Amino acid sequence: KEGKIAGFWKGLWHGLISPITFIISIFTKKVRFYEVHNSGFWYNLGFVIGAGLFLSGGILGRGRRKRRKD
Repeated sequence: KEGKIAGFWKGLWHGLISPITFIISIFTKKVRFYEVHNSGFWYNLGFVIGAGLFLSGGILGRGRRKRRKD
């Protein structure tokens, strides 16, 4: 993959799958947790947004809390 630089959209995708990628990367050297050939700020922004969606606002998120009526 020489010459290909990961940008915002790849960062977003990598952030979304980061928990799974992290576990796989523990057992193999062929899978990396973070793309080292990236565009810098835009990749990092996408990665952080993707990881945030997965961890707090998306798949594993708590969702909305129900309001209690006292």
